[in-house]
Amino acid sequence: KENLTKRYHYEEDDFIECGMPRMGIKTKGAKVQNKILYAPSWRKYLIGDLVNNKRTLKVKQFLNSSYFKENYALLHSKKLHDLLEKNNLVLEFKLHPIFKDYSKYFELDDCKNISLNFDKTVIEEYKVFITDFSSFQFDFVNLKRPIIYFVPDMIEFNAGLHTYRGLDLEYKDAFGNLCLTEKELLKEIEKIVKNKYKMDNVYKKRMDNFFKISKDPCEEIYNVLINE
Repeated sequence: KENLTKRYHYEEDDFIECGMPRMGIKTKGAKVQNKILYAPSWRKYLIGDLVNNKRTLKVKQFLNSSYFKENYALLHSKKLHDLLEKNNLVLEFKLHPIFKDYSKYFELDDCKNISLNFDKTVIEEYKVFITDFSSFQFDFVNLKRPIIYFVPDMIEFNAGLHTYRGLDLEYKDAFGNLCLTEKELLKEIEKIVKNKYKMDNVYKKRMDNFFKISKDPCEEIYNVLINE
């Protein structure tokens, strides 16, 4: 609320203070599984414009990017594969739909314990979440699950090559450690697994204090709107 009033000039009475509607929805029968979700966002500078409802590809630029090289190195890391196998973990790589046509270049067909995921995601199933700036992070804040941030192309992001060059929620105030290389990310994953998926206290406190969520946000929003 403070962010939206100060940065975007909303008025105090523009808000219904109840939380995002989806935060009140629980997936029936969903249970925590030995799974890690990695969901990086897309990058404007690595994909062409929308033509006839389809994006043109920039294959050479994509394959030469830090974004691709670091992610490829991560997904093919023997250290990661050993860690996943040892702990009976599966890592689901949820590449952004805009980048779907690039998925074949990651060559994951023979990668045991790693899979591509373009299906509907049941958030409650995952023990750990890895992202750059996906809004999925707020679902994991709500669930109080460990989050790791991975931005292998931070230089390009800061230079404004994506659709924006800054975040409302800066990494220094967010809910997990920031990693810039696949080696840093591997260390962070290993640390969380060894710590039995417990978060550092600083991030736990931030998650505990971040949301004000009603018991049923959908119902509360409906009641406010119907009575306007």
